[in-house]
Order: sequence, then structure tokens, then C-alpha cells
Amino acid sequence: MGGWGARATWKVCKVIVTIILEASYIVAGGEHTFIVFQPCIKSSQDSMISEERLFSIQNGDLHGDGLRHVRVPELPSMLEGTGDNTKRLHSIGHAIEDIFSSIRFIVIAFKHQPSFWLNHMDTSNSSRKEYSDFGDHGLDVKSIRNVYQRILELRNPEILKKLGDSLIRLFMSIEKHMQNVPHSRWIRALLIGLQCPFVGEKGIGDMVSTRIFSVFSKLTFLDGRKITFWLSTYPRDIFGGRFVRGVLRYLSNRKEFTRSGSIPHDVAAALKTLWYLYEANKMEPHLLYSEFYSKEISESVDLLEEYLKWSHAKYDKDLNTLVSFCQVPFILSPQAKSKILQVEAEMIKNQVVQASILQHLSGNLFAFPFLVLRVRRDHLIQDTLVQLNVERIDYLKPLKVIFEGEEGIDQGGVTKEFFQLLCRELFNVDYGMFTYEEETRNFWFNPNSMESEETFELVGIILGLGIYNNVILDVHLPLVVYKKVLNIKPLLHDLNDLQPQLGKSLQQLLDYEGDVEETFSLTFQITYDYFGEMKTYDLQPGGGNVPVTNENREKYTELYVKYLLEDSIKDQFQSFNKGFQQVCGHHALQLFHYEELELLICGLPHFDFDALEKVTVYQGGYTKDTGVVKWFWELVKDMPLEEKKALLFFTTGNDRAPVGGLGCLPFIIQRNGGETDRLPTAHTCFNVLLLPEYNSKNKLENRLKLAISNSIGFGLQ
Repeated sequence: MGGWGARATWKVCKVIVTIILEASYIVAGGEHTFIVFQPCIKSSQDSMISEERLFSIQNGDLHGDGLRHVRVPELPSMLEGTGDNTKRLHSIGHAIEDIFSSIRFIVIAFKHQPSFWLNHMDTSNSSRKEYSDFGDHGLDVKSIRNVYQRILELRNPEILKKLGDSLIRLFMSIEKHMQNVPHSRWIRALLIGLQCPFVGEKGIGDMVSTRIFSVFSKLTFLDGRKITFWLSTYPRDIFGGRFVRGVLRYLSNRKEFTRSGSIPHDVAAALKTLWYLYEANKMEPHLLYSEFYSKEISESVDLLEEYLKWSHAKYDKDLNTLVSFCQVPFILSPQAKSKILQVEAEMIKNQVVQASILQHLSGNLFAFPFLVLRVRRDHLIQDTLVQLNVERIDYLKPLKVIFEGEEGIDQGGVTKEFFQLLCRELFNVDYGMFTYEEETRNFWFNPNSMESEETFELVGIILGLGIYNNVILDVHLPLVVYKKVLNIKPLLHDLNDLQPQLGKSLQQLLDYEGDVEETFSLTFQITYDYFGEMKTYDLQPGGGNVPVTNENREKYTELYVKYLLEDSIKDQFQSFNKGFQQVCGHHALQLFHYEELELLICGLPHFDFDALEKVTVYQGGYTKDTGVVKWFWELVKDMPLEEKKALLFFTTGNDRAPVGGLGCLPFIIQRNGGETDRLPTAHTCFNVLLLPEYNSKNKLENRLKLAISNSIGFGLQ
């Protein structure tokens, strides 16, 4: 600023006095800008000018008289005081306005080392670059939290309004000028604003939130990366309790999520902010994936419309254009995603069925609208493999299963039993395709299996058909399988779901502070069991001669995990994945997180029978107050876990809860006659329990337990 100046000339006592004004500093804010000058006086003669007259010129005749350097108010210390006298509150109100409406002040006020900022917040290129390249956000997060808390504790509506109004002015100004002002001046203000307890609240909090999110939505790619990294460094309580929940509360307060087929700007801006938080959570896991779900969006939007917009529209992955909620799948609940997948499946089935009907009408007598499998109970794998290999193009047709020699009419129940029995055989360790890990009770691909690639492909097809036909399967695979299906690279912690002891040992190797080579005596060569014979495998060429040291232990661990979870089962998994993708490799699969994919295939392993009781429908004269119905629920709640699973299998054809839990299961108890010795029966196709009206609780218990213990096989219902 030293080059900025002006010149003024006065006649003082017949002496020409020239005053050169050099800019001292600039104060800018709102709609006003002040330039404060430092005068340098020269006369046309060497004669002296009286000090009194010079003082008058310098202090009374120049613009800027009275301006002074403005200091950041000491708000934290002001808030430490006690009492609610008018003078103190007046000072606090002014301090809040000064700090929270100024980009410069708000950052300086909450910086760990204010002196650093005062020395470097200059307009020169070098200092701007130093500020921009500062890796840590450098904010005193604890101080920010304390200041907000103290302001709230004042319980003064006028003070709270000043805070809200100041933040609104601040972020309106940032949004207006952010494209022309270096991000180093304002980007940290976003973090301070997002930590405000107003975010997500109604009233003035709604307006504050809208302004903050609007700035987030307009960040450039590089600014977005920086803010994402900074967000990941926050403590969990602020990240989850203040940031994520604040945005979700804001979304829950919206009156509409779509307007004329489009997502309103305020909703889109909040979702972009939540996306940055989601990406930050991937960098440093603070929250479970499920804590990003928006119940309101999942339950209120038209999922078919969102799917169609998403599957047909072109958009960028950085959410510069948000056309569908499917672009931010982390906000959608598993139930919503499951519905989208079923919508997609039904659309594909309808297209395939219509094509088959047209082919049949055109003279192709072998074109059927269903995929019909005729299987023998004692040759399930062989019969299924042969027919699915022949009928590859028919995977997308609605599935019907017929057990040879049985009269079961497949309205869904026979198909459920078919999947259960087939999975039981495929995952039988005696069959040799999978090994069973006792420690985790999970199955894993047998790297030494002698089965063909087609058989592993069949397993993938079966899992895909289960999803496609909305059938829950009794499959126990580690989460890393679903990660691999979604093309996510396995890491060390994924080993804990398969062989936790080995995973723990490898982590101890990484954490060991002593001499790794001397203590562990490991090399880049491992041994494994091949049908009782111990064999070796080099993790890298000549691995048996390469010791594991402190310097290369990370590489050793990475290669070991890669061998166990990828290389050793490469052929088996590729065949499995090929089969799965043939059936389910469509758009909707991209929406699922790996944990949700497991849930979709296997259902929930825990049961809330209280939730099931609440949604149960009664028919044939029964009500929730009927005696035998009350006895039934009393018996169910007293059953051990295995009996509950057996009851669920008897009535629905599966011993796991669907996506969303038992509260989402359509369940019917229907009266099936009066007092009798007959056993209860079930229509598993429709989840209907046919229950006679027994005359005692003991008899009901005896008949019910006998029925559920013999629930394999279907007769004509």
C-alpha cells in the first residue's frame, strides 16, 4: 500500500505548503471503505511554520480524522463475566456483531495463535500463498464451542438475534464475493459457522443454515478437497453431533424435497454439505454409515421417479448438478434402496416377459415368460447347474421352482425353500467349495477347491437370483466379499471379519516399537495347508530370502492381506462375481454400501418380535385380544433364539428378518377352525400362520413346537 498516495497544497502565511498523503491502511466493510492517510508536509521555503498551525492542518483539515486501528474484541473474556446488567450485555452484543459479521475478525478471534494471523493476513502474494498452504485449519475448536455455549447460556433473545443476523450477513457477503476473493480469506469461516448451534434449528437457525450451505454448494473442486480434509480432523462429538446431525435436522425441516420434478436449491445445498461430511467420514471414520440416513427423504420421495431420473440423466460425480437423490445414496435407508432395486427388477422382468410373449406369438413355442427350474431334492446342485447353464438368457425372468414328484404350487414358498436347501448344500464344507472359520462362523472360498469355475459361478447366480426375486438367503460370508463385489479394495481390518487372530497379529507387527527382524524372524514367504501338506508361497520374488524389518513391514502386511483376500482365491471369486453380476449388475446395485448389500442378501440376524406383533394382521375372526392369540405371543417372547428362528422359518420360509426388520414384514395370523389336535400350518408364500383355536396354552405350545420342528417340505396348500 506504500505506493498509494495523494497531494494537497495550502497557502500558510504566504508560504506554499505541500502535503503528500501516503496511505497508511484501508478499512473496508459493508458498503463503505475508508483509506487512512499519513501526511508528509513540505514547504516552498525553509521558513518555519508554527507548530500550532501545522497541528491544525494535520489533525483538523484532513479526511480520516479520528480513525484508529480496530482490535478484535476479547469476546471469550467478556463472556466469562457474571451478571446480566445492560452495559455488559451491550458490550457483548457489539463484540458479537464485530466478530461474527467480519471475515477477518471471525478467523482471528478463533485462531490458535492470533499473532500468526495478524502477521500474515496481508494482501501480498507471498503471505497469501503461505496462508493458503497452511495444512491444518488452525482453529481453536474448543474455544469456538465454549463461546457458542456461553452465548446460549445468556438466554438473551436480543443477543441471539445479533449472532444470527451477523452470521447471515457474513455468509451472504462471502457468497457474493467468493469467486473474486482468495479462499484463504474466508474458507475457515465456513467451519466456524458450521459449528454454530443454530445450524439445523428452526427460526433464525434455518436462515443461518441456508446461507452456510449455499456457500458450501459453490466451493470449487480444490476448496472442496481442503474443507473435506479439515472436516475429517474434527472430534467425533462435533463431527457427528453438531455437523452431520445439524444438516440432517435442517433437511427434516424442509416442507418439500422436490419441486416441479427438481430438487430445490436449499435441499441441494444441504445435500452437497452432507456429501463433504460423508467424504470426510470415509477419510477418518467417525460415524457408522447408517448415521447419514435421512428418514424423511427415504420415506417421502417418489423412488421410481428418482430412479428413472438417475438412470437416464448425465451428471458429474462431484455433485455440481444434483438431479436425483440417488446421486447421494448414503442418505437413503436400506428399505428405500431395496424398493428401488425391486422397482428396477420389476421393470426388467416386465420387459423380458413382454419380449417372451411376443416371441411366443411369433411362433417360438419355447419362449416362456418364466424361468422354470425342475429339480430333484437329492440332486439339487447338479440339476440347478445344468438348467441355469442352458437358460443363461432367462435369469431375468420371474422364477418358478418345481420339485420333481411333488405337488407344491409355487407362489413364492417353494422358491424360498429351494434357495434355502441349495445354499445349505453349496456351503457344506464336505462339498469342498468353501471352508468354515470357527472363530467368526463365516464361510470363505476354498483356495484348494477342485470344483469347476461354473459351480462357483452358480453360487454367484444364486445370490443374484435371491436378490432379484426378493428372497433372503441363509448365507454367512464375511463383509469383505461384498466389498469386493462393489470393487472396493480389501484392507487389513477386513481380515478381522475372517481371521481376527491373524489380523490382530499383523497389526501388532505394525505397532511393534522394537526390532522387528530380531523379534519376529519373518520373511516374505508364508506357508499354507494343501490337503494336509504344508506348502510355501513367496509374497514377492525370492521372498524366502527377504527378512521382514521395521522398514518393510508395511509392505509385508499389505502383500499378506492381498494374498489371503485376493490372490489365493482369484479364480474362485472371479467366477462367483461373474455369476452375481450377470443377474444383478444393473444400476441399482451401485446404490448399496457393502454392509447394506449383506443385509439385502442375508437379512437381519436379530429379531424384534414386539415390532412384528404391532404390524400383524388378524383374519378369520381373530383379534389381538383373542385368547389363543395372546397365548401365542406370550410363548413367542419366551422362546430361545433358535426356536424363534425356527418359527420364522416355518411361517415365512426364512429364519432372518427382511431389510428394515420384522416391523416391515407383512404377517398374518388366521383362524383355522376351533379346538382340534391338528398342527398349525403356514402359507410361506404369503407369510400366513393358520392357527386353530386351541382351548389351552399348554396345548398350543405342544402343537406349535411340533409343527415348527418339522417344517421342511411342501404339500399342496
